[in-house]
Amino acid sequence: MYRPHEAREDTVLFPAFRKIVSRHEYDSLGKHLKKMNINYLVKMALRP
Repeated sequence: MYRPHEAREDTVLFPAFRKIVSRHEYDSLGKHLKKMNINYLVKMALRP
């Protein structure tokens, strides 16, 4: 189930997404998601 989903993202979703957002928006989104991921990992690491 994972492979068809992953293939669809690589061939359809992400190229289309990159066409509709500016490079600045795409980079900002990447930075935001990275920050959210780090915050989540820290939160899980400090969880009792």
